[in-house]
Amino acid sequence: LFNNPIYKPMFTSFYIFDLIYGDLTKLNALNEITGFKMDDLPNSVITLMIDDFWEICRKMDNRDRYSLKMEYSNLVKNAINRYQIKALSCSLVGTDKIIILVKSPYNFSLNDIALKIKNYINENSKYTVTLGLSNSYDDFKNIWKAYEESFQALNYSFFVGKNEIIEYENIKNLSSKTKKVKNLKTKQFLQDEIQQHH
Repeated sequence: LFNNPIYKPMFTSFYIFDLIYGDLTKLNALNEITGFKMDDLPNSVITLMIDDFWEICRKMDNRDRYSLKMEYSNLVKNAINRYQIKALSCSLVGTDKIIILVKSPYNFSLNDIALKIKNYINENSKYTVTLGLSNSYDDFKNIWKAYEESFQALNYSFFVGKNEIIEYENIKNLSSKTKKVKNLKTKQFLQDEIQQHH
């Protein structure tokens, strides 16, 4: 079953989520499926979202949606192979997202890796993607935290826009800026209200 093209993505997906939450007992099975080794334990996470996925899929049936998602999942895997990135990827079932666990080398930033993947997809597909990047960690035990950070970064695509790379490290600044803008708008609204009543 491991090498069956139908079941292989499913097994890989299960084992990737075991990996995220610290269960290393299935590493041998993962190695058999993907060639993944203990030395390749990831230190960071990229979550990739197909821009406007639900709008694109609005008139599609489930089979066509699945095909579109698999197309992008395969593009991610092709980019990983082409650029010899130490990474594992799987699609997040029922969503517009693909999870990429990366062992980011010291001579490359995670942003450099994300840019390679994004550019490869843009050159080989119809629709753009946005990527959320976690911090990188020395200890694999923090990969669950990196997984959550990549999602939080991606949530800021509403402010940043499509076809972008959003780093978790930078959304703290963006968060404080959006709060300032909100506060300024509230202050202006109150001033306008006071003037109207005078």
